Amino acid sequence: MFGLKIEKFTKGLKEQSLIVQGEKCKLFIKHDNRKFRNEDFTSICVVNYKTKDFIKNCIESIRNFTQEPYRIIVVDNGSWDDSTEYLRDQEDVFLVINTLKEKKPAVMHGLGLGIVAEFVNSRYILILDSDTFIYRKGWLNNLIKGLNNEIKCMGPEFQYKYKNYRMVHPCCMLFEFFYYKELGMTFKYFGPPPYERDDGCDISIKFVDNGYKLKFLDVSFPGPLEDESRPFYGMRTMDIKDLEGNYFINHFGRGTLGWKSKISKEQFSNLKRDYLAKCATILKNEAIVSLNITKDTN
Repeated sequence: MFGLKIEKFTKGLKEQSLIVQGEKCKLFIKHDNRKFRNEDFTSICVVNYKTKDFIKNCIESIRNFTQEPYRIIVVDNGSWDDSTEYLRDQEDVFLVINTLKEKKPAVMHGLGLGIVAEFVNSRYILILDSDTFIYRKGWLNNLIKGLNNEIKCMGPEFQYKYKNYRMVHPCCMLFEFFYYKELGMTFKYFGPPPYERDDGCDISIKFVDNGYKLKFLDVSFPGPLEDESRPFYGMRTMDIKDLEGNYFINHFGRGTLGWKSKISKEQFSNLKRDYLAKCATILKNEAIVSLNITKDTN
């Protein structure tokens, strides 16, 4: 049965085997329709696992609000559902399907990012969670301008510290890709708890250890579930500001709201429904409105 499911979603795709972060991965690849003259563009990379509503929302927001050259690369970690089917149908999405059987979620997410890195050929790489939503034009150029000879990586700060390192949260992490291989970086899961979401920690650590600086973007956490999500800062709902102090992206935090908070499934379902409806309004009108997560969207 599992073999038939794989065949259904991978038929016609190019097969490739790679060793990534110590794991032997059997991959199926669908190329996108984007062409670039050189590497001066950004690879926007997302890992998907059964998140059709959110991944669709994320991709649509990238398309609507990104004016700079970019490529969307998505690794699907064996969802085998309508989210995989949706991604297959997107001509402008470079899709890699990972058939490795599911392990611990944090391990699989880090592995997915490691797989993504195997296919990046751009100057910049931006890691996004599938439940992020962009809502301001010019956002990418604003962030890229902040990278220089000293600052090589930026994003919101991760609350957890590893041996006193301050680290960029991988829900929205931008850096120059050259340094990924040059400095021997990895997205491998560190563990153990409380590092439940540490698949980007090594990036920050390697930059700091090699004398480079990190730029931390300002964030806000207001909303009806602020107290519920407070203990899970690393995954909680947040709105992130660009370098000019404008909110440009929201991280819904489905991990916090759906798995770890004390709210009921019905409450979560209602929040998700209202959130996606407001995102749809933004996409339709290309106007910034309240997502009912942030008190002030500037």
